Amino acid sequence: MISDYDYRIRRGLPGLYWLLVVVAVVGFGATSLVGSREAVTFVLVVVLATPVAYIVGKMVSVHDARWFATVGMLGYIAKLTASGLRYWALEALYGGIGDATGYHNDAIRIAPLWESLQIPEIEPGTEFISVATGFIYAIYEPSKLGGFLIFATLAFVGQLLLYAAYRHVFADRSLGWYAALIFFFPNIVYWPSSIGKESLMILFIGIATYGIARLFTGYNLAWVGPIGLGLLGAGIIRSHIALLIAVSLIGALVLGKGPSDARSKGMRMVAIGASLVVLFGAIQLASIDFGIDFSVGINEQLLQEEIDPIFAGVEERTASGGSEVEGSMVTSPADVPDAVLRVVFRPLPYDAHNTQTLVNSIFEGTLLLALVIWRLRPIIRNLRRDWRHPIILYSLLYSGGFILGHSGVLNLGIIARQRAQLVPFILLLFVALGQPAWKRKKSESFEDAPAEPAMASSVP
Repeated sequence: MISDYDYRIRRGLPGLYWLLVVVAVVGFGATSLVGSREAVTFVLVVVLATPVAYIVGKMVSVHDARWFATVGMLGYIAKLTASGLRYWALEALYGGIGDATGYHNDAIRIAPLWESLQIPEIEPGTEFISVATGFIYAIYEPSKLGGFLIFATLAFVGQLLLYAAYRHVFADRSLGWYAALIFFFPNIVYWPSSIGKESLMILFIGIATYGIARLFTGYNLAWVGPIGLGLLGAGIIRSHIALLIAVSLIGALVLGKGPSDARSKGMRMVAIGASLVVLFGAIQLASIDFGIDFSVGINEQLLQEEIDPIFAGVEERTASGGSEVEGSMVTSPADVPDAVLRVVFRPLPYDAHNTQTLVNSIFEGTLLLALVIWRLRPIIRNLRRDWRHPIILYSLLYSGGFILGHSGVLNLGIIARQRAQLVPFILLLFVALGQPAWKRKKSESFEDAPAEPAMASSVP
């Protein structure tokens, strides 16, 4: 019989094979693009790919042993390739003008502070990205392409954690589908692959969601730690996303289907209390970020005087730039269909005004819309039965809140980038709920689905 250790080692070998492919392909391409001055990027790829290959190999389980190591490393190759494409687009198409260049230049000035063991002033939002990039640049010779690859790798770790969260809850349900989508869906692969907020947001969302998935399947309070870490990181960058995750977690714990045994019921109540503490922290981050005083409570006056102007300002700032469309913040049920279409699926081909937008509309919005339409009937049927499953409810609450909060964004370019924070949950709902009736009859209901065996349930 193969021991647990030998099993992991044997199944992890394909990951080492793909590591060599990553080093050869990406390293050669990087040095060819930027010249010998940035040959350090080749070494950087080796340094990044080694731990990723290790993580991929360790994640192999009885449920995906035959294919995951290969798919995981192919996903990493796709991520690094997308990072190279984003770098090329920034330099060749936009003349180096973009947020990533600003973060890069700021980081070069900040890196010496880290090198001298001084901690720069850390501000939430854009300033945090510059400080974090400066910390990275203090470790190795600064290189913009290298920074792109590092941020892409961090985002890919987030993708791995999102897959691990799905697998832990739905160990025997269409793992191949979710792996293919979370590692290769264009929106997730392309946008969070450069120096910027999206890459780190995918990392922190992945950390929080994996912790939440583990909390739901045993109510072990040890997982409140990773959840808090993910929310802290997300909150420093985009406090409203951290607040949304916290609210969705509380909603799923309170409204979701609970355990049947007395001990788990008690632990569930304790988990709700711990999550309320996390929610309070997320509210504090949001109050600092947006300058809103939540201490007076959420009432009509607060909504009218402080929150409504924020949404109005978002509409005004994003209703320009060349990719703007008509629309408005959701204020009534009649506004929901337009908001869902705009936030989740647009741009569609009829929105395209150049080749880049057309390609984006086909491989992101149109592809996602086609997938949803393809499985719409089983999704609706299974949703009526399984909406109280905690991870399903968490994804629904997060998705609904994201759509509501971003319905005031009227620039499709901005939506396309920030949608990467939403797509993993749309894909989870698509895969988990989109199974045809004949396939569902062959297995138990979601509520009774077993979690992963101990040997496969953790990510190193």
